[in-house]
Amino acid sequence: SHQRYSAFLVLLRQARLDVGMTQADVARRLGVPQSYVSKCESGVRRMDVTELHAWLDAVDRDWVTFMLALGGALDAQGLQLFLSLVSEAFFLRAEESPDAPVPLGLSATRLIRL
Repeated sequence: SHQRYSAFLVLLRQARLDVGMTQADVARRLGVPQSYVSKCESGVRRMDVTELHAWLDAVDRDWVTFMLALGGALDAQGLQLFLSLVSEAFFLRAEESPDAPVPLGLSATRLIRL
């Protein structure tokens, strides 16, 4: 479903932001144009498993931890919690500092514990 893929995209983007990388940084590491990274993060281009693995390597993120967070986000209760945490994080970010990255790392940890 669209909601489920949207949850994946949020985690994908957050993996990059958590390590302070730009789309251009990821593109350089992957050896692809920056537009590829943008299209993947926006959902215009869907990623296969091998591309996701390369992406996570490029942003120095652990595959297993990412998949656990994604699993927690996609489970029925987890998806609702995840979407509410994302909404809350975006709302708080807009109030406090519009340029700050959304702090979803802690939210993903909470989802794993469900």
